[in-house]
Amino acid sequence: MAGARVLDLFAGSGALGLEAWSRGAREVVFVEKSPQHRQLLSRNLAACGVAAQQLAGTDAWGYLQHCPRPFDIIFADPPFDQGWPTRMAPILWNGQQLAAEGWLYLETSAAERWDDTAIPNHWRTYRRGRCGDSHHILYTILPEHLHD
Repeated sequence: MAGARVLDLFAGSGALGLEAWSRGAREVVFVEKSPQHRQLLSRNLAACGVAAQQLAGTDAWGYLQHCPRPFDIIFADPPFDQGWPTRMAPILWNGQQLAAEGWLYLETSAAERWDDTAIPNHWRTYRRGRCGDSHHILYTILPEHLHD
C-alpha cells in the first residue's frame, strides 16, 4: 500500500480507500454517486484529514472511461445486480486504468461474477472468497503482458 495510487470506485463511506490511505497510499481518489453516501464520505474524509478534492466524481463509468492516470490499486464494490461488472469489464481489461503490476479488488453478487474463461491472459486471480451472496476476488496484472 505504501506509495500506491488508489481508486475507490463506488466508495460508499470510503472505508476501503481510507484504509489504504492509513496504510501509506500516496493518493486515494474516491468516486461515489449517492448523495447520502457522498455526504457521509465527505465527513469521513474531513475527519481523517483527507483533502476534499480527493472526492473526484459521481459517475464511475465516466471516471473509468476518462481516467487521467493509471492506478496501482482499484477497489470496485458496485451496487449488486445492476450490471456493473459486465459494463466495467471491457474498460478494465483493455484500458489504461491499472498500472503495471496493478491490483483490482472486485466485489459482486453470485449472478454477476466474471467468467474465469473471459479474464484476459495478462490477468491473474490472486485470491477469491465469498460471504453469503457477496463474492470478492483480487486480480493482478502481469507486467510482461501489460496492455497487449
